Amino acid sequence: MVSVFEKYPNLPGFATEFKDGGLQVRTETPVPGTDSVLLLGTAVDGPVGEPVAIDANTVELVFGGSTFPTGISNGSTLVKAFYEAYQGGSRDIRLMRVSGSNAVSLLKGGSVSRSVETTVAKKLGLAPGNGAVEFTLNAEVITVGSVIVNANGYDLAASAYTVTNGTAGTTKAKVALKADMVDSGANVYITYAFGTGDAAKTVTENGTKVGEVITYWVATGTDKVFALGQTAKAGSFHLYANGIELPATNYTLAVGNDSVTLKSGSVERNADLEATFINAVIVNEDFQVKLESVFGGALYNQSQAKIEVLKDANNVVIGTKVSIVKPESKKAQVTEPALEYTSVDFPTLGQLVQAINADNRNNVVRASVSNRHVSLKVDDLKSVTPFIGGGDGVNIGKQEMFNVLGGTRDANGLLDNPGVYHLLENYTVDTIIPLGVFADDVLPGKYDNFASQLALACAVISHRNHATNGMIATSSPDEAGLAAVQAHVKNLLAAKNDYFMRDRAGNVLKDNDGRNIDLGRFISVVAGPDVILNNNRTGAYADNSVSGYGGFVSQLPIQSGPTNKVVAYAKGLRFSYSNSQLDALTAARYVTLRMKDGSVAVVDGPTAAQANSDYTRVSTSRVVKEVVNELRKVCDPYIGEPNEIPQRNAMSAAISKRFGQLVDAGIMVDYDFLIISTPQMQLMGESQIELTIVPPQELRQITTIVGLKPSL
Repeated sequence: MVSVFEKYPNLPGFATEFKDGGLQVRTETPVPGTDSVLLLGTAVDGPVGEPVAIDANTVELVFGGSTFPTGISNGSTLVKAFYEAYQGGSRDIRLMRVSGSNAVSLLKGGSVSRSVETTVAKKLGLAPGNGAVEFTLNAEVITVGSVIVNANGYDLAASAYTVTNGTAGTTKAKVALKADMVDSGANVYITYAFGTGDAAKTVTENGTKVGEVITYWVATGTDKVFALGQTAKAGSFHLYANGIELPATNYTLAVGNDSVTLKSGSVERNADLEATFINAVIVNEDFQVKLESVFGGALYNQSQAKIEVLKDANNVVIGTKVSIVKPESKKAQVTEPALEYTSVDFPTLGQLVQAINADNRNNVVRASVSNRHVSLKVDDLKSVTPFIGGGDGVNIGKQEMFNVLGGTRDANGLLDNPGVYHLLENYTVDTIIPLGVFADDVLPGKYDNFASQLALACAVISHRNHATNGMIATSSPDEAGLAAVQAHVKNLLAAKNDYFMRDRAGNVLKDNDGRNIDLGRFISVVAGPDVILNNNRTGAYADNSVSGYGGFVSQLPIQSGPTNKVVAYAKGLRFSYSNSQLDALTAARYVTLRMKDGSVAVVDGPTAAQANSDYTRVSTSRVVKEVVNELRKVCDPYIGEPNEIPQRNAMSAAISKRFGQLVDAGIMVDYDFLIISTPQMQLMGESQIELTIVPPQELRQITTIVGLKPSL
């Protein structure tokens, strides 16, 4: 006879095997309390990007309903999933809305003028040198190739000047220095040869002599004007040459301060010129008070703001009245009046904004005004725009959701827009469940996957803060027929429920022992079948309720696994997997459900960890999480104390005491730990705790031994 366990080795259950053997049953001690569950999804109201602890009495008050007034689902996921998790047994449920936009209205006033100042740094270019200049020599006919021009002690290249020979008895030879060849004001010496044979001579000249007066040769330059392109505020202008500030005597600002004239010879040729100054511009702008809905949602577009003239009993104008009318659904009662604020009580915009935000009746808008306008008068408000822009964010695409959860990165792989998971790195919660996305969703990125993204997030959160696990569903088949279910199972098995840490290039990273870093231990992937659930508003419906499963697991004693346990949130199954399908899905580390004595029960409670991992059971992960979190609590008081033997001994005793309590409670069977603090670690103020625990193992298979005898 073939045992059921031989045919389906991955299915926990009860089997009868006809051979000699023994029976072992282990009783586990329950632990009170439930884990915290954080649901990530969409809603039509409530804060965006903030986890909110909620209960059954307040969930719809904060996040709105899950249906339209007609009773049809509005497409939001949070509120519906809350009830599923609640029916599953969780009593510590937090909701985090991931999308939605705020409605905005503007109370507009008149135009005011102000000076806008900006600091300007402008590259002007290179400093000029000499101007083109011609020098007349004393000789008439010279040897052209012998000419050497020296400026400020440096011989110039022949390309820097030209030589024109003279005519005997008529004209003198000349040397023309090209522009921008030397510093402006450089002293020039010209050496040349003339004559032949014994009459040959070489002379050096540096000036022109007329009578007894010598005019020394200088490579003169001219002042140069540089346009600034903007007007410099008086007293703010600075000019730099090669990074060194020039004294104001070296330049002149134009009357309009929109250009600067550099004086000739004030800086060396080709110096980099840069100007810095303040540009002040008078601008006219309209002032306004911004009214923005407290939360995102289309319902806030129904809000109204009004500006009216305020008159006294004698019909005399005494000021301005600002009114805010709430949407019907946000009113405490149908007859609730508008919120009203007058310039008699709050004469300035700053006082008006403060009054609106401090009003405990106001649950719809927050007001703001720029600091430079707070002292302007409410009486100067003239018009108002309707509330627009409020959006529910319910119909969010898969790629957009992937970016919302995980953030986006630039071309260098640097995070330029943090996602929801980055925000949660500093948030303490036991289980995270993203809604409306599935482990088998196909995304454009080769390595993009919602389950892998969740596993990485939980790994990071566990490392930095609180040990946290994730749960995610798979999609559901479009139809419940045999062929559709078979194709669905085939797709799930082909998807390979493997989640490894990868680098930007997609390469799997390895640990110090050369093994792939397995992120699957941090998540459970729920593959259904779809369960029948009941909602007071929508009635019965079918869904692969990962939130229901998460709520169910959260209320189990830490050391108790979900294997073979009946779930209260499910009223039935939309379809069933066969034993062969259940076995294959369980082997692939999916969480599955089946019917058991008319009720829905969990087949097995695996994580998505690889088969060779120590963390293949969700019960093991919960035990390790509990132990790690308790270890953090015990060790926290010793942070900041001297890293010396007495303190380490005290910490060791505290750990032993707490772990002994966990053993007595049945959360773990045994433990061992060692506190390590090498001299180098002591210098760094560090200690290391090497911990080994023995978790209680689930009873997953029972064998009944039946023996036959002729008589008893």
